[in-house]
Amino acid sequence: MNYSIITSQCKPPDYPAKQCCDAFLQFACPFVESLNNQLNDCVSVMHRYIDLHRHYPTGLFGRVCKGTQQGFPCPALAPSQSADRDDTNSSQINCKLSVVYSSATTFMGVLMLVLLF
Repeated sequence: MNYSIITSQCKPPDYPAKQCCDAFLQFACPFVESLNNQLNDCVSVMHRYIDLHRHYPTGLFGRVCKGTQQGFPCPALAPSQSADRDDTNSSQINCKLSVVYSSATTFMGVLMLVLLF
């Protein structure tokens, strides 16, 4: 994965919203299906790797990028989508559900440790 898409455009100290959001969407939209899959930790892994490449403030992209309840708009087609599709049927990145899933999984893991000891 090429994180330079984000790190070259979304720079401190100002983190310009338009550049950061455009870069984030350019990076993330090709992986929209994996990011929306609540059964994996793709979103968490993606954010950890972004942070490894440049230490962004926690929640930066969620704060500066404006999406809808369905997530962030993905104007580009994901790799698994047919190139023949109309661009008006754009995909969405919905990180909120994956965060809920990750939080619930973490809570259950901690609960299991407490119950075992």
